Amino acid sequence: MMLRWIVGIFAAAFTAYTVFYTLQSNLTVGLVMLYLISLVLLGITVFYPVLCRVLHTGWGRAVGILLLAGCSVFLCTALFIGSLTGVTKPTGKEQVLIVLGGGLKGETVSSTLRYRLDAAYQYCLQYPEVQVVVTGGQGRGEDIPEAVAMKRYLVQKGISAERILAETASTSTLENFVFSRRMLQQNGFEKVDHVVVVTNRFHCYRAALIARREGIQASCVAAGISPTAFLPCYLREVLAVWYYWVFPA
Repeated sequence: MMLRWIVGIFAAAFTAYTVFYTLQSNLTVGLVMLYLISLVLLGITVFYPVLCRVLHTGWGRAVGILLLAGCSVFLCTALFIGSLTGVTKPTGKEQVLIVLGGGLKGETVSSTLRYRLDAAYQYCLQYPEVQVVVTGGQGRGEDIPEAVAMKRYLVQKGISAERILAETASTSTLENFVFSRRMLQQNGFEKVDHVVVVTNRFHCYRAALIARREGIQASCVAAGISPTAFLPCYLREVLAVWYYWVFPA
């Protein structure tokens, strides 16, 4: 009975966190996963006696072992992503800094994107000659393209508008790189094969893989992330990495 109460308290707390995050975020895969986990935890609380009986059967134990193995693989993937394995750090000699879009609420940058922009701002101060590209189109729940809001944010912090190119058409990480390189070439950068990418730590691994596939050597500046966004971002990114491993095209 005590275990059921513990699960129930955890389910209630997790559901409250999901509702809180919903008020701060647009609909994303990570948010959908929070809802699913909340439903599972609430279901375990309500049907706890039935589940206990099921787990004492042969097939119930088999399903439980498979679920535990799946959760273990999920956790190992998340730890791998967060370790920045295979991601190189900037040398300071790169000519281009690309800031990847990360969501708006109306016209306001999300907390995830704000961390990226603040990291980009610090890099721009350290390397005042680097060309800045902000990249991101307009998605669901966004009143303007992400790149427009990103450029506005950096300009308000003191970065010259003339120094920033805004790519406003991309809708994915792949398009971020493809369209940014195209824009750079149109603005006098004939070869765009070494760049610095600013994104959150959880996204660096996949961003570097995608850039490499497009012939771009991307060094990564790993921005932080809000504690409230940590879980949904990693939940989504693990699925995205699995998908990329299976379908890299």
